[in-house]
Amino acid sequence: MLPAAARRSTRAPNDPHLPEHVAELVAQGRRPDAVRTFLRVVGVPAPVVALMRFLPAWKQMTAVAHTLPYDLSLVVGHQQGRPLPAGYYDRVTSPTMVIAGGKSPAYMRN
Repeated sequence: MLPAAARRSTRAPNDPHLPEHVAELVAQGRRPDAVRTFLRVVGVPAPVVALMRFLPAWKQMTAVAHTLPYDLSLVVGHQQGRPLPAGYYDRVTSPTMVIAGGKSPAYMRN
């Protein structure tokens, strides 16, 4: 279990059924809802999401909404509040820099 200080600066696990939920929204023709759900899950503030629907990029985002369940299926298993498996990053062979900014949420730094 994480120490108390680390638990306070973490985030609740994402719903493991999130990819299926977003796929269902797309299947129902609710692409804007699928995009909104995805954006909120990745941390875009609600007022920004509300404004995005008036931007030209919104049409492109809703056009590719069918790809969001795949994207979520790649990451949701690693967003369940458990540490990544030992050696998880051993497959990364290129030099890589990981950055979390001073205004990034604390869970990203953890």
